[in-house]
Amino acid sequence: MRKLAGDPLPHEDHPIRGSMVLLLPVPHRGSGQGSVRWTMTTCMTVAYSQFALQLCGSHEVHVLDDLGCLSLRAQDLLRRTGQRHVGHRARTPSEFLWVRDASGQLKPAPAELVIRREGFADKFGGLRYLVRRSALLHGDRHDVTREWDFDLEEGLWPDGRGWCFGWVGEHVSSPVRFLAHTDGRVGVSDGGPFVEIASSVAQLIESHAMMDAVSLWDPLPGSSLESWAPSPPGGEFANCLKGLTLVPEASGRFERWLVSDVVAVREFWSWTSHRPRTRGIMIWTLGEAGRLAILPHLPPLHRTTRALLKSLLS
Repeated sequence: MRKLAGDPLPHEDHPIRGSMVLLLPVPHRGSGQGSVRWTMTTCMTVAYSQFALQLCGSHEVHVLDDLGCLSLRAQDLLRRTGQRHVGHRARTPSEFLWVRDASGQLKPAPAELVIRREGFADKFGGLRYLVRRSALLHGDRHDVTREWDFDLEEGLWPDGRGWCFGWVGEHVSSPVRFLAHTDGRVGVSDGGPFVEIASSVAQLIESHAMMDAVSLWDPLPGSSLESWAPSPPGGEFANCLKGLTLVPEASGRFERWLVSDVVAVREFWSWTSHRPRTRGIMIWTLGEAGRLAILPHLPPLHRTTRALLKSLLS
């Protein structure tokens, strides 16, 4: 018996019509030579994947037991809100999963995918934490807290640079599903190809720690509300601001955090498969000094934002 699960995730160069396949144990009725050969190949592939897991030492220390790999800011976030839910969701070990490759052929999950997926489960499985965030909507401040969940899902898809697998991600209604890549990157899919959002899980956690840390500051009107829907003032605005320092542990190819003592800027590229990706921005200021620092650099079109900041300073 075979069970198909998940939706296909196409790649720009490798469109996929199949999806993840889970092989469930059933009585073997075939007695021909072909059936025996197929069964032996299956057992050998599973055995090789298990051997590779042992050889490569995939059993990593869980991140909550090894916080030293993160910045003090991220450590504080996980100590404050992080929890590990063990056995919350039943899942099938990766070495027993079957997949369709880029040509649509059915085969056991390759060792690279098994090792990376099980390594993700060892280090981040069951992890949940809360991220605070502030935003202005129609002139009103909104403070929200969202939960992030690192449990694996059972979707597996080929990508032009390897494989990607699903995990739960942010507990919010959104047009994307969350993915991890076998090369270490973190991404999403809106039904199209893998879209990178962070260079690693560690960078994603560091970005969340930054978001949480500035949630008590004042969000700038006109900042983007969601990562999949960037809005003005846009990335060009960030280039005009002076005196900001890059936060390297929270920054990657498609996201940058720039801060000073009184201004924090998150610059990011939209979570969408549409090309080119749109550059968006989120800005927070701290007190009057922060508002004074940002006001001279507002684009002329942002009259509402400029007027509001001036009213706050008067």
